Amino acid sequence: MEEQLLERWRAEERDQPEGWDFSSLDDRMTESQEPWDLDAQYRQTLGNAQHVLDMGTGGGEHLLQFADLLPADTTATEGWQPNIAVAQRNLAPYGIEVIEYGAPDDDVGSARMPFRDDRFDLVLNRHESYSARELARVTAPGGTVLTAELVDRIPASLIPPW
Repeated sequence: MEEQLLERWRAEERDQPEGWDFSSLDDRMTESQEPWDLDAQYRQTLGNAQHVLDMGTGGGEHLLQFADLLPADTTATEGWQPNIAVAQRNLAPYGIEVIEYGAPDDDVGSARMPFRDDRFDLVLNRHESYSARELARVTAPGGTVLTAELVDRIPASLIPPW
């Protein structure tokens, strides 16, 4: 029995997903329905955007769901080494540059974003670590930062003021 369990675990470790494609878990995982529709929010804000940043794109799978709305000036970041090549491969055909960048979870303010001030009018972020000060710096006046975070699990003392 124990050996069978170990073999199943080893098989899981061998078959790692690429990017943010977790379809191999479809029959073994459930998600709670959120009280908002993030994809609808993405579609609404992308309709007016000209300079978009997708932070922590994974393999670019989620971003590509909106390919019909993405402006020519769309950039993505990814900080997890195994996903960088996946994102570049998936997003290059759409002219989307992938920049290696990720703020450390335990010190988000220590890594300056590799973009000039006021660079983007829309920043998309799904659960990626970030410095609020850096987001404010790279977001153009009047721009939008659209983020989905697990705030209920983050102590208020760790959320920096904007």
